[in-house]
Order: sequence, then C-alpha cells, then structure tokens
Amino acid sequence: MNRRKAISTVVGILILLIFIIMIAIPLSTVFLTQPTLQNQQTENVQPYKLIAQEQYNDFAPSIPEFNGNSEPQIEFLYSGNYSVFFVFNSNSTLVHPLIVQYIMIYNGSNWVLFNITKINNIYVAEQTKQIPSNGITITITNVNSQYDGKPAIEIILPVFPYENEPQYIAIVTQYGNIIYG
Repeated sequence: MNRRKAISTVVGILILLIFIIMIAIPLSTVFLTQPTLQNQQTENVQPYKLIAQEQYNDFAPSIPEFNGNSEPQIEFLYSGNYSVFFVFNSNSTLVHPLIVQYIMIYNGSNWVLFNITKINNIYVAEQTKQIPSNGITITITNVNSQYDGKPAIEIILPVFPYENEPQYIAIVTQYGNIIYG
C-alpha cells in the first residue's frame, strides 16, 4: 500500500508540473514578446529624431569627399550690428522645411526669448515672456537681404538695455535643434 501512495504523489506532482508548463509557457511568451511602452515610444520618436538630425546637418559643414563642397546649405550668422542672417549658400531648397520657433539671446546673466514677426517683408525680433507657438519658415523664397553677396533672410534685433552687444545668440527650430550664431 505504501507503494501506491508514493506513486500517486509522483503522478500528482507530474500533473501539476504539466499544468504549470501549459500555463507558464504561453503566458511568458505573451508578456515577454509584447513591446514595452518605452520601446514603443522609442520606435515612434525615431523618424522625428532622424528629421531633426537631417535638419541640423543642413547647418553643419558637409564632408567634401561625399558631395564636393565644404559649405553648409544654410548658415545662421550674427553680424554684430543688431541683425542676424540666414544665409543660403545654394539656391536649392532645404531637405526639410526650417521653422524658427524663436530666438534666444544671452544678456549677460540669462537667456531672453524673442518672437519673430514679419512687418512689410522685414523680420523683427520682439522680446516675449513665453515660448511662442508659431515661428517663421525660412525658405529661399522669403529672402529679404544679402550677406556677402549671397541671398539671405535678415532679422532685426532690438537694441539691448545693457552696455555690450549680446555675445550669444541662438535659434530654436521646430524639431528642437538649437543653433548658435
């Protein structure tokens, strides 16, 4: 009789193991193969990051071995006389549209935000306390000036209420790129 009791315990444990395996393996494949929220967010943001990098590359000098020139497609320059310029080095259009959300100027102690408005084909930067929701689109068709003989968009900055001209000027694009002039 002892022998039957010992066998029934072993059979019971085997049946329990079979049930656990039948439930545990399908549940583990369901939970371990579904992407997490973080993985999904990473996949969703990849195209956005790629476009932001391509937009940044429009400003960065290109590698001569690949395309024959060493100039960026567009340059952001501060002229030193209360004007900033977007200088087009070629008449080709940018791969991705460039929308400048706002200009940031370091006034010696903190960064000040400036909204850009267009008045009679002249772009003017006006100080704002909040981040503007819309910006200006920088395209070759909006050229209103020249810089060093090249087509450019000029943005006039206000005269600052401190002695020295600003040393640091930056723009923020629609993709979050910060480009210093």
